[in-house]
Amino acid sequence: MLRLSVANAGYGIGAVIGPLLIIAVRPDNFPILFGGIAVVTVMLSTLTRGVHAPPLRAEQNQRHVTMMKSQRRPILLTFIAAYVFYVAVETSSSGWMAAQLHGAGYSESMGTLVTAGFWAGLAIGRVVGTPLYHRSSDKTLVIGGLGLAIVLGGCAFSGLLAPYAYPLMGLVIASVFPMGLIWYTVLCPNDSDGLALMILFMMAGGVIGPGVESLMVSVFSIHVVPLVIAAFALLDLAIFSSALRFKPLSAKAREVNP
Repeated sequence: MLRLSVANAGYGIGAVIGPLLIIAVRPDNFPILFGGIAVVTVMLSTLTRGVHAPPLRAEQNQRHVTMMKSQRRPILLTFIAAYVFYVAVETSSSGWMAAQLHGAGYSESMGTLVTAGFWAGLAIGRVVGTPLYHRSSDKTLVIGGLGLAIVLGGCAFSGLLAPYAYPLMGLVIASVFPMGLIWYTVLCPNDSDGLALMILFMMAGGVIGPGVESLMVSVFSIHVVPLVIAAFALLDLAIFSSALRFKPLSAKAREVNP
């Protein structure tokens, strides 16, 4: 999972480079830009040849997970809901911050730069997630990051603070994704099926976040954007905090069969 955190930082780096290229290249040249990026992506994908994924668990562990599906269900549903709203925080932030800044009087270039700053913060946060994990815990990083996101969402309501709040928000929520997965694997060891379901359903947050944000903007104006983001973060914090009640399934098994 820690390797996943570092690898996922590359996604954030690409999201930084993209807006900067948009600023540097004129709209007439966008087809060339996007075509060039597609060609580079295809070329880089050839480097994955020969990469093989080892089995994630032994047959014995698979039988163990199957036997404990009833105990796993509430844990899995809790984490699926938590990740749906985490993705809602991420997508509603990245998709609407530029529009909010433009509505506050900033130029379109400034909105693009702040968006790049958000993704830079996300990339940096993913990279430093590993050393932070060794000094803290997965639960602390998840709950603490979402708590700070709520505060920064409130700060972003101010036009003066918004250009600084959004990059910091990317930094503080960066650890939620990888550390939440670690948290889940501690509770449900060797449950690759659960992780696959979680990653599948979390994409709903990419629809819910921008969709709700659009509805709120149409009703209350563009200035409501940071408040909706803070509300998503608050709801996500409540769901992740509810997971503190769960014990690892392996510990439950020992209690049943001492």
